[in-house]
Amino acid sequence: QAMAPMWDSCNHLAQASTRYSYNPVTDMFVLVAGKDHVAGEQCFLSYGEFNNDHLLQYYNFVSPNNPHDTYELTDFNSWLLNACDHPRASEAEQRLMR
Repeated sequence: QAMAPMWDSCNHLAQASTRYSYNPVTDMFVLVAGKDHVAGEQCFLSYGEFNNDHLLQYYNFVSPNNPHDTYELTDFNSWLLNACDHPRASEAEQRLMR
């Protein structure tokens, strides 16, 4: 990973066709557009295959219709056990936990 000044002005798009790399022979970063662009058209980069939680924490935005978005259920088993032990849990829910 490296800091590349001015590349951060490109906005993120998960499906961006633009690719970037470093050429050690020329000691240059290379940006290759995956399609033709007209003058003034925005050039997007993909910041990586990150879910919206990561994008929000590290880049301060979320991406609508993010194909890499996930939701992590932490300690789901404990939550389920507590929910089924709750006096208002249905008989079917309580049977599932037996």
